[in-house]
Amino acid sequence: MKRDLDNRPVPDNPRYDASMHKFFHNVPLGEFTAALALQEEQRFRDLQTSMTDPRNSRMTLVTLCRHHAVTLTDLQDVWRRHQVNLGLMAMSTFAPKVMENIASDAASFTDLCPTCRGKGKLSRKSKSLCPRCSGHGVIQKPGDLESRHIMMQALGVTGDAPLVANFNSFSASFGPDQGMEKIIEMVQVRPGRPAEPEIPT
Repeated sequence: MKRDLDNRPVPDNPRYDASMHKFFHNVPLGEFTAALALQEEQRFRDLQTSMTDPRNSRMTLVTLCRHHAVTLTDLQDVWRRHQVNLGLMAMSTFAPKVMENIASDAASFTDLCPTCRGKGKLSRKSKSLCPRCSGHGVIQKPGDLESRHIMMQALGVTGDAPLVANFNSFSASFGPDQGMEKIIEMVQVRPGRPAEPEIPT
């Protein structure tokens, strides 16, 4: 029994590495090889090439991993990052609508005057206009404060780091030469338009 580069005990014969065989049994091989091709480290791309080379059809995947110094921990990290990226892309499809909803929540809106209850006067017999709404029956209320903070942060007009910076980290995970192109290719968004806030009369 020896140990791999991550200090995991492994059998001398790759055929008996049950943990790594179980990993390959539980992941879709086609999608995993595609994930390997997107990695920046050359050893992962070399592994992907070896896995798809017909000349290596008699070699086990575990043997190929050892040949390219790829450990079980490496495989798990590649698969985890790939799945997280897919999840982020799926989330980004809904981002325009969510951002519109946040902007809508942040916007000021009109509401019935709580003092005169929309009548414009304190009582039916009173000739004096409501001092709070000046007789309009409605008042202006600020939008949700948390939504306003999120919106201002996203626009970069607060002291906080812009939220867009997180998206740059996401695109960088694809590699410097194909990040944004891959995202544009895989994610097509068609932003809608938020419903206008209802104004009481």
